[in-house]
Amino acid sequence: MAAPAFAVAPRPPFTLPVRGAIRNAEPRDLGELRRLFAHVEKDARVRDAITRRTPGHLLVLELDGALRAASFVVIGSDGPRGRIELLVVDPLAAAIHKPIEERMIGVAMALCEAFSCVELEIG
Repeated sequence: MAAPAFAVAPRPPFTLPVRGAIRNAEPRDLGELRRLFAHVEKDARVRDAITRRTPGHLLVLELDGALRAASFVVIGSDGPRGRIELLVVDPLAAAIHKPIEERMIGVAMALCEAFSCVELEIG
């Protein structure tokens, strides 16, 4: 017996509200990271994220030749849980702050899913 055929309606192309690459931070990003983090209260999480003293993933969004956001994602060792320890959006990108934040959280969610996490905390 043949499987029933389903018609799939064509969908319009999806346009990302924020173009640009999200990638792991590299040593060459240190100056830009310092600029981004200058707007954040200096605490141990920021220092650890910059120097990677805490195991995790320091992700950056590069847009128009500059870093416009950074997030530090920790994959829990105490269970299938991920946590965004830090999410910073460049104040110069205030006009598109919300789409940038949503995109960074979306990538963190995908990363956590790839590591079989069932929860993602933002804090």
